[in-house]
Order: sequence, then C-alpha cells, then structure tokens
Amino acid sequence: MFEVLREASNGIEGTFMLVDGGQGEHSFHTEAGRSAAAERIAEGCRQRLAGEGGRADWDEEWKLCLLDPLGSGVEILAATKAVSVPDMVSEDVTRAVRTKSQKFAAKRWADLHILVLDARFSLASADHATFALSHVPEQQLSEFDLVALAHGTNIESIWGKPPV
Repeated sequence: MFEVLREASNGIEGTFMLVDGGQGEHSFHTEAGRSAAAERIAEGCRQRLAGEGGRADWDEEWKLCLLDPLGSGVEILAATKAVSVPDMVSEDVTRAVRTKSQKFAAKRWADLHILVLDARFSLASADHATFALSHVPEQQLSEFDLVALAHGTNIESIWGKPPV
C-alpha cells in the first residue's frame, strides 16, 4: 500500500490521511492494479483540496490458490457484513433454508426432504446452527423433514420435524 500512496502523492500538495475503517492489509498484484488505485486515491485528494468530499474507492487484487490440486474447481470464501460467528452462521442458515424451502414447496421430491448444511469452510458448530434454526419461521422449516450439519464426513442432525 505504501507504493500506491507514494504514487498517489505525486503532484499533490498537502498532507492527507487515509481513513479506511481499520481495513488492514490491502493487496495489489499487478502494476495496473496499483496504478488504478493510486489514481483513485489521488483523485480523492484533489477533490478534498477543491473542498469536495475526498472519497476514494479502488479495487484490490487477491491471489487465489487451489488447495486441492486434484479438485475440479475453485472455492472462494468471502467475508460478510456480519460481525460475529453466530451472526455469520445465522445469515448462512437463514439463506439456505429460505432458498431450499421454496424449491421443496413447489414439489415433493422424495419421501424425506433433508437439508444438509456444509460447514466445511465455516466456523459453524451444531450449537450455532441449531440456534440459527430456532429463529427461522416455522413455515420455512415445514418443507423439511430433517436438517443436518456436515463437517467433512461427520454429519450431525440439528433439527427434525416433530413426529405426527
């Protein structure tokens, strides 16, 4: 980021402070990416000197690494706006139940409708997922007979339709 700021300061008179909300590390892997970020930051400085807002937005470049060389795809993890693990799990569980309950409401696909939540790349625990499910409207859960949480090959039942 130092290189980007040094480039952005060329031809700009004054002292500026980058306020990025504690975003920490910034990543640029190409000269084009660094130059584009520097130009946007310089433009923000020029706006500030002109008495305008002085906001600068830029795109960052992050390397993606294939963890499983035998795998057939790339999995990307992205942070959400959630601020805690329980909030992130709740957001993911709620989204999965909402989208899959719509699919199962349209047609009875099998004798049992089972939703398996994959926690492979998540910090989700059975406790977090169960808590999240306790806040899902009953109408959405009614389409499922069982909800399970999978950590690799370990699958744990976390919700089941009450017996009739």
